[in-house]
Amino acid sequence: MAQLTLALPADNQNGLKYLNDSDAQAFLKKLQQENKVKRQWDHTRMELIAGVFGAMLGFAPQYEPKIEGQTPDWLFRDPETKPKFFGEVLNFHMNAGIEKDMERALRTEWVWGGELPGSEVRLHGRLKEKASKYKELADRADLPFVVFLYGWFDAFLHPQEIEACLSSRRYGLFKEYPQLSGVYYFDDANGGLNPAYHFHFYANPDASRPLVLADGLVPIPIPDPPGGRHFLGMR
Repeated sequence: MAQLTLALPADNQNGLKYLNDSDAQAFLKKLQQENKVKRQWDHTRMELIAGVFGAMLGFAPQYEPKIEGQTPDWLFRDPETKPKFFGEVLNFHMNAGIEKDMERALRTEWVWGGELPGSEVRLHGRLKEKASKYKELADRADLPFVVFLYGWFDAFLHPQEIEACLSSRRYGLFKEYPQLSGVYYFDDANGGLNPAYHFHFYANPDASRPLVLADGLVPIPIPDPPGGRHFLGMR
């Protein structure tokens, strides 16, 4: 394990202690396989942050569980080991074309002066993909389903855009997909003296399986679990 942890940045390595040994090994193996594809490697790292946050809430995270023929990113169990909800991580970036223009401009001129479009249409489409993919699984397994939405700094994603996708008359994703019990939005935009990943939960008022989860944060660097021990993760 000592050598494998080199696959993670130092400020993330303690995150593995929130997983059982089998899941930690699987996680690191996946990161090593993605080592030369930086974006996918970064996305997988965000999956770890979501799992750590669930563990900090008191749940036992299980990575890539097989449930009714599908494999979401996470299954979270309560202290009695009963499945509580499953989750899928969605990484959201800036529009690909604009992102390339920004990178090109910053390499040559150190400044980009273009106009940023709203994110509602693209975000709605991405969230709808996740909801469509897992709605039947939520019904078959009779479990709440949560999307963990990570807004990368280059996306400039605003809470109003998220709320519009979920609840506005135009999009209304929550009403369209009652199987989606909620969306956790998280980012690390509030750096400063106390850097952390901040999580905010949007509960679906029309959920077929209502779920109430707390807001919170994962400090950067990730601290040891209480007592330095693993949480309740199991296979």
